[in-house]
Parts: sequence; structure tokens; C-alpha cells
Amino acid sequence: MFKHQILIIFLDHVENMLNHNEIEEDDYIQQFDELKFILSIDSTSVIYIYNNTLDYSNDLISGGFK
Repeated sequence: MFKHQILIIFLDHVENMLNHNEIEEDDYIQQFDELKFILSIDSTSVIYIYNNTLDYSNDLISGGFK
């Protein structure tokens, strides 16, 4: 069975949630400074999200990730 782990850290709300020992050499790491989050994806899961878009809405009733 594959390990599927997608971790998104929002730096405005959570700091130091990801320990360096939890990141493996073959993990995909992307940091978006302008959006203030770090995306860490294990190497087996990257192919499932490649070229996908993560949308977020600030709506009061139905806000969140889409």
C-alpha cells in the first residue's frame, strides 16, 4: 500500500507544524511565499495532483477549499 500524505501548512495559523525529520529525500516540497504556505507531498502522490489547481473561497457561508 502506498503512503499518501499531502500536508499543507498555513503559516499565518500554524508555525513549525512540520518537523524536518518528517520530510523524506524524495518528497516534493513547494513553498509559496506570497501565499504564506508550504506544500509537502510524498513522491508517490505527486502524480495524482500534478497540474491540479487548489481554489479557496472567502464566502461566509460556503467558504473554504473547492
